[in-house]
Amino acid sequence: MRKIYYIYVLIIAVSVGCGKSTDVVDGDSGKKGEDNGNNNEQEWLSPVKAMTYNIEYTSVANTETNPWSSRKELVKEIFDKYSPDIVGVQELSKAQLDDMVVLMPRYAFVGTDVRGETTVNNRLSVTIFYKKENIEIKEWGKFWLSETPAVAGKGWDADQFRICTWAHVKDKNTQKEFYFFSTHFDHIGTEARTKSVQLLLDTIPVMTTGYPAILTGDFNSAQTTTYYKLMVSGNNIKDTYDLTNNKTNALRGTFNDYDVNKVDNRRIDHIFLSTALPVKVDSWAIRTDIFNGKYPSDHFPVITEIRFSK
Repeated sequence: MRKIYYIYVLIIAVSVGCGKSTDVVDGDSGKKGEDNGNNNEQEWLSPVKAMTYNIEYTSVANTETNPWSSRKELVKEIFDKYSPDIVGVQELSKAQLDDMVVLMPRYAFVGTDVRGETTVNNRLSVTIFYKKENIEIKEWGKFWLSETPAVAGKGWDADQFRICTWAHVKDKNTQKEFYFFSTHFDHIGTEARTKSVQLLLDTIPVMTTGYPAILTGDFNSAQTTTYYKLMVSGNNIKDTYDLTNNKTNALRGTFNDYDVNKVDNRRIDHIFLSTALPVKVDSWAIRTDIFNGKYPSDHFPVITEIRFSK
């Protein structure tokens, strides 16, 4: 019944709008303030470590320079090293997802390919991986970045089907519930990116009323673009990059194209956070690990530690 309600809300949304320091975001004002240890009004839970990672699609038959067969163990190394609790993952095929489940038994995932199916191999997916000992998925679903979010299809001038996967999550350690979103914007359609931003801005606050929310993904939109600026222009959705001074690789970009010599500061992979309720961001990082001169993916993972209030 709740899924039917969410689909109804989505349709309405489209018709309407289609030195370490830690920062605290006040849910009423959307403003951040440095936590100097004197904030006695708010009690904070232990952090949730969230990650977004475009791992790049490669089919079983792919014989290009960076096939999945040579990368999957490196991706496992990233998960093992940084041990995220919950991850928005973009682009993997069914075969790649199956491999990850075998390689990383501590993790499970929810999600489908971009057409809403689970049995077709050579098709991009947008999923949510979660550490089973720490995270419980109470409910999950998906909607399309299009004029008809409840129905599979391309949106506006998009080149491909684009989807957003969501989950209602419980942190087993703190019993805190929150919402988590993973998405992948179109790389061609300019109208599609603008309208996709607006769809998320309209939908997430309604869908997550009373709960914190984390939005992750490959947005194909750097921090200087109009799409990114639209996303953070209001008081409700903010980039975790801006909510902490404790950053690692703050001047790096997130797309490496497997080129270890690439110099680029464009961040197209982001972790946004709803600021409707009090939140605190302990850290933010782009992780640029190289294994024997090789990157695990053509994107770097972005990781942040987020605390919710009691």
